[in-house]
Amino acid sequence: MVRHILVRTVGRAHLSHKLEAISLPDNVSADSPFGSYRLEFKRKGNTLHFKRTAVMNFNAMIPAAEHEHLKAFLNKVSKADAIQVLFYTK
Repeated sequence: MVRHILVRTVGRAHLSHKLEAISLPDNVSADSPFGSYRLEFKRKGNTLHFKRTAVMNFNAMIPAAEHEHLKAFLNKVSKADAIQVLFYTK
């Protein structure tokens, strides 16, 4: 039996006209038999929008031969979740 876990986070930050993003992070996309992950950033005027979607597909037992593939997928997700947006004052 495969368990599907969906986590979706959508948000926005209204920025002061005095703040400017140094640069927006690249969008991140990862797909594997264990799930999929998307992280997107967009700026519209003074509003920064972000959307994060993670779908995890886990069997009750994951064969030992698949552990490295699972670890690589989860590491990519973890790294993306640590992304920061840096700003400077105009």
